[in-house]
Amino acid sequence: MNENPQTLWREHALRAYSKIKGNRSYALTPAAELALGAVACAWNEARAKTHSSFTESELVKFFESLCPLVPELVQQRPNDPEPVPEIPRDPISGEAAINPWLTGDLESCGIVEERFPTLAKHLKKIGKDKGFTFKHHAELQDAENNRAAAQAVVYTAEDDAVNPYKKPNRTEQGIFEKSNPPEVVAFWKREAQPLRLPWQRGHANLTKIGRLLRESPDIGKIVQHAQKIESGWINDQLAAAKAQEADAIKSRREAEALLQAK
Repeated sequence: MNENPQTLWREHALRAYSKIKGNRSYALTPAAELALGAVACAWNEARAKTHSSFTESELVKFFESLCPLVPELVQQRPNDPEPVPEIPRDPISGEAAINPWLTGDLESCGIVEERFPTLAKHLKKIGKDKGFTFKHHAELQDAENNRAAAQAVVYTAEDDAVNPYKKPNRTEQGIFEKSNPPEVVAFWKREAQPLRLPWQRGHANLTKIGRLLRESPDIGKIVQHAQKIESGWINDQLAAAKAQEADAIKSRREAEALLQAK
């Protein structure tokens, strides 16, 4: 196999990564593509130690296991809201517990915040409004509708090409913001950012790499090896460029000498 390993593994990685649901291939810079190729190469070298040959389907599976650990690899959508637990009831009478933010019962407020934090947030709002209001009901409906709208967003490379947040045009951004709910706007803002991988040269994040090593030691070691592979590729590329430059200078001088020959 005579193909440049940097080119080969970059191509392998891009093909496999493009098959991941919600992938952000459109956000890859040339440097991020190189880092992605390096981690694919490192993964393959780890497999070779167990005499496992390369298959694209297995590389796809590796990326699928990597994405939960490196969430920036995939589009991030709002999660389902945490369910609010029901208000406790008296086991004898069935009467619901009183909202302590309506009565000023500080001891009960502390207990609710400690044991039922999601319920506490809801009850605080009711306490502030002196009861459950139509406004609060409408806010809950709007939040759910906006979350559902963000979940349903289809964002492709074509959308990325016209994303108003990729250029400093406040007029276009303002039009987009007026036409879409806040969750959709936040989604498009996130997707406008280039994808930077935590092991990528120049953007290495030691905190994230450390978390990878704790949560998945095998993948963490592959990522660390990918850093070495990427650095080696860059150094090889630089050396080759310098050699070509020296050859070009030599050829130019030879041509100049011929022009001056009598």
